[in-house]
Amino acid sequence: MYLRSLVIPLIILSAACTFERTVKLDARLPMPPAVDQMPLRIGVYYSPQFIQYTKKIDVRKLNLSLIFPVGITSKDLFDQITNSMFATVIKTSVLLPPSDDTSSIDGFLEPRIESFQSSVDFSSWPVKYMSKVNYTINFYDGFDGHLVTSMLFEGWGFCLRSGYSYAAEMAMQDAMAQFMIDFPENLEIKLWLLNHSAGFNK
Repeated sequence: MYLRSLVIPLIILSAACTFERTVKLDARLPMPPAVDQMPLRIGVYYSPQFIQYTKKIDVRKLNLSLIFPVGITSKDLFDQITNSMFATVIKTSVLLPPSDDTSSIDGFLEPRIESFQSSVDFSSWPVKYMSKVNYTINFYDGFDGHLVTSMLFEGWGFCLRSGYSYAAEMAMQDAMAQFMIDFPENLEIKLWLLNHSAGFNK
């Protein structure tokens, strides 16, 4: 009787508690992307807000809160993507170099995470997992620091049974695939290249 009086409150307490779990994410591609490399020296700036970006998603049906380390995972993927896209990639601790810097960086990329969402549909079978991520990627001229263009990318991930992590990774990869395709085709980028000494000779 005494044991029962202890177990019942513990069951009630457990049912009332929400447990937290960090989702393990690795969105890097198994192989480097097969893209034509641009002959550019590109600086990449990750703000502390970008790297530290996490999203907490409550799964009420399971009394569970999932924490998605979106920022650091996006950084790893963006590192891989940019190293494939450009001849030289330089990580910078500031968005733009000092005015007396002579490092001849052609341009700077600054990715930002606008939003991240993740959900699960328990009403379907198999269970359906969904994620969506929105990025803004700013590109600045390396000579005078002016904003050349600001690009918006939305990535989606869907999967059955595989879980939250796979859907989130798919969403990030989807958005970055759009970036790889759209960057050289962006009108502002094309105009910038025409006036830049490192432009293509086609």
